[in-house]
Amino acid sequence: MQRLTTDYIWVVARNVPFKGFSERMAYSRNEPGALGWFYKGSDMTMEEFISYLSNEETRYLLEMPVSDLVAFPTAKAA
Repeated sequence: MQRLTTDYIWVVARNVPFKGFSERMAYSRNEPGALGWFYKGSDMTMEEFISYLSNEETRYLLEMPVSDLVAFPTAKAA
């Protein structure tokens, strides 16, 4: 992380962000229609989203204590 200064970018198919997958993987920013791929010999396009995190957001997530995110099991009464 000390040498890494770029943002994290992930190109995803159009249906992936609508299912919430990007957010579950901590990519909180999604730009719809960022890329469009043309099929050879066709006018059809495949729309892509760009999901991304800035370096600052990534560092925040990495420094977050895991204990704040995980529910610890409680002891059951006998």
